[in-house]
Amino acid sequence: MDDSVRAEIAAAVRDEVEPLRAEVREILEAFSAAKGAFRSLEAIGRVARPLAMIFGLVASAAAAYGVASPLLHEAAAAARSAWAGWAQAAYTQAAKVRDLVGHIFR
Repeated sequence: MDDSVRAEIAAAVRDEVEPLRAEVREILEAFSAAKGAFRSLEAIGRVARPLAMIFGLVASAAAAYGVASPLLHEAAAAARSAWAGWAQAAYTQAAKVRDLVGHIFR
């Protein structure tokens, strides 16, 4: 084959391959960018999982407090009422003992 024919064929192949090379370069750049995006998402996922657990614990504690709070207030009110009743009974008994002792020692 003649050198001029080879040069023409090489130029034609070069002309055909160059646009493909540019397209492949763009595809590789897109894959590289996607790879970086997935790394970023993976890092965000590593941080998000513990944060979600912490927020879940806080939310469950808030819900438990919301359920338990009225019960605790009711129990405290019952305890105060019982204490007040006991204190009143003790005061009444002490007054009776005082009156009895006062009658005995007059």
